[in-house]
Amino acid sequence: MKRSHLDEGGTAKAAHLHLRILATSDLHMQLYPHDYFTDRPDDARGLAALAPAIAAARDEAPNCLLLDNGDLIQGNPMGDHAAMAAAVQPRRRHPAIAAMNVLGYDAATVGNHEFNYGLGFLARTYAQAEFPVVLANLYHAPSQGGDTIFPPFAVIERTATDSHGDEVTLRIGITGFAPTETTVWDRERLRDRVTAESIPQSAARVLTAMHREGCDLTVALCHAGLEAAELAKESHGAARSLAAAGGFDVVVAGHTHRPFPQEDSDEGRIGDTVVVAPGSHGRDLGQVDLVLARPAPDAGWRPARGASTRRPAGPPPVGRGTPGQAEYARVLNSIFGDHQDTLAQVRRPIGRISAPVTSHFALAGDYSAPGVIAWGLRRHLETALDPGALAAAPLLVSTAAYAAGGRAGPDGYVDIPPGDLLMRHVNEIYPFPNRVLVYRVRTPLLRAWLERAASVFRQVEPDRRGAALLTHDVPSYDFDMIDGLEWQIDLSRPAAFDTLGRPVPGGGGRVRGLSHRGGPLDPDAEFHFAVGSFRAAGSGGFPSGWGRAPVLAPEATVPQILAASIAEVGALRVERRAPWHFSPIEGASVLYPSGPGALRHTCRMEELGLSPTATETMRGFTLFRRDL
Repeated sequence: MKRSHLDEGGTAKAAHLHLRILATSDLHMQLYPHDYFTDRPDDARGLAALAPAIAAARDEAPNCLLLDNGDLIQGNPMGDHAAMAAAVQPRRRHPAIAAMNVLGYDAATVGNHEFNYGLGFLARTYAQAEFPVVLANLYHAPSQGGDTIFPPFAVIERTATDSHGDEVTLRIGITGFAPTETTVWDRERLRDRVTAESIPQSAARVLTAMHREGCDLTVALCHAGLEAAELAKESHGAARSLAAAGGFDVVVAGHTHRPFPQEDSDEGRIGDTVVVAPGSHGRDLGQVDLVLARPAPDAGWRPARGASTRRPAGPPPVGRGTPGQAEYARVLNSIFGDHQDTLAQVRRPIGRISAPVTSHFALAGDYSAPGVIAWGLRRHLETALDPGALAAAPLLVSTAAYAAGGRAGPDGYVDIPPGDLLMRHVNEIYPFPNRVLVYRVRTPLLRAWLERAASVFRQVEPDRRGAALLTHDVPSYDFDMIDGLEWQIDLSRPAAFDTLGRPVPGGGGRVRGLSHRGGPLDPDAEFHFAVGSFRAAGSGGFPSGWGRAPVLAPEATVPQILAASIAEVGALRVERRAPWHFSPIEGASVLYPSGPGALRHTCRMEELGLSPTATETMRGFTLFRRDL
């Protein structure tokens, strides 16, 4: 952990005091020290693992606030279980809010994933909070009253002792912002009941209101990223823009799971604004330290100096009386029943597989994990669609590898051995509570869909050896595959779209030999196209010009459909051959990153033409070479 090194010296005339702000973000229900996807203990991350760090930080700085920046209640099987249980028992207490109440949070905002289970669940869950929940830029639709989903800001008063020994009262204004794209991403659940305002517009208005309330300090909980605005969609860069614009004293960022400050950053500032982005899933705690000064007794308090850092989650404290042990135990006790219920759910057997299912090579031609998704959805949907309609417009299914390294790191892969297939394996293959929608589409949309997906790969010139295969930091789930079609990807050509889905001038397109059942596609051919609700709403910059309502929209989530399909057949045949492959490029080879667990799959490596190199990236990925 990088130290702040704040100097609290002052002058005889100027009183000053130290205020510390602690923050979590993107916890994604990682509360208990257990990984429900792998069913293994995991004490290196999570809210319980942060409890000792929170206790230590408070002991060091009596004037301290603890805040959360959203994407809290969705993200693992405990979150799904809590939502399902609440459908039967609406007043059931939510484990995340229970744990936060135990730790004494002072305020929170919500992120986009808070809306994944619907507005009713969101409202009932956060009504249990013993702290204010704020949100300034998402509103109920005018037909629903037009108010913000939560109050736009809260003013927290803190009594503190300044450097002169005087007791003073601080007024701290706290507001929150969620991605404006939330109304698009969860359109199917929100159904036009929520509207969004741009973060800059909301920020200007709420800053004025907080200053009118006499706030000494203003804090923005901005559930958005810190990427350069010109290179990012709004949700990935809005926190940087907000900090650079000035106005707020502190900005807490998140959403992209990219922590800030990094080790090479001096003091965690953007312009004059102190900024922190905590590590996701409770990997670390964001910490801001401010020295507030008041030049005269009748003047207001203002930040004179400030810096941010991150405190890592630590190992569990051992033994009664160990620092942080009491807080750690209180968190565990508050959610132990939910932990036990979740374990029972994820350990439920639903079928068997005779071959491994892995995502280690999903972007190099292995189909075992995406194929399970496509098979399960196809089985369910083909029984629900009219046979005559299917004969006229065959069913195609969009699928992807939803956990294949990237920001999740070298351990973030699906790797299921042959044998019993459990519910946790389904959650691992498809970790989101999305629904599936079926649209009637024509060939041009399908081709554009695949062209957008192909932008995850870099362009490779003939005779280039050892070229990087993947575009930097593009998530694996942005490589959509369409089950039911066959095609080639020509990496020697420039991509037709960039990684935000914007057309690239001069991008000739990479998709070659697009066919269906062995024959070329007629440009006017029609198909039923099954796609996840999140993608159907336009996420990832994929085409969304459906022009009509879906012809089928099951209420069940994708994981529920997959589990039911597998349970019906008992034994699942694993399809390993992907419906796509790379076109040959004379004299070229590429380097493909995967986790060290990929080395166990030697037969699959050979089938795909991959060979491990001796090179390991700084983040711990192993590089595999493949000739094109």
